[in-house]
Amino acid sequence: MSAMIISGSDIIACMFASRASALGRNTAQTWSFLVAGVCLMACAAGVVDSIFVMTMAILARMALSVVFVTIYVALAEIFPPWCQKTALPACELMARLGGCLSPSFGTLPVHLSLPLFGLACLVAARATTKLPDKHTPKEF
Repeated sequence: MSAMIISGSDIIACMFASRASALGRNTAQTWSFLVAGVCLMACAAGVVDSIFVMTMAILARMALSVVFVTIYVALAEIFPPWCQKTALPACELMARLGGCLSPSFGTLPVHLSLPLFGLACLVAARATTKLPDKHTPKEF
């Protein structure tokens, strides 16, 4: 049942991500990071295995899936072509490193790890507002 809910949430997130261009990529990323941050903080305040915590966790996962998809779109839109060959591997490296380290963070107490990840999402939301929506070549 959990795998079905998670897979369904990923499909819904991809549908939201496909509409991100209508909102603006930065706006979609910022709001997704904010939703994920708030949901993760709410998970820390809830009772373990409650419907509330599960709902907040699924919403956070959906929001972060939207962010993940829009970041890859941003690679093609923000970075100049000569820089894309460095930016994509750097993003992949960080994603793989996070994937390798994430089981270690699972051993942290929930009341510590969830607010930490929620805060990281809020910081990322702030950083996203500083990114341009499109690459603008500089004139010399």
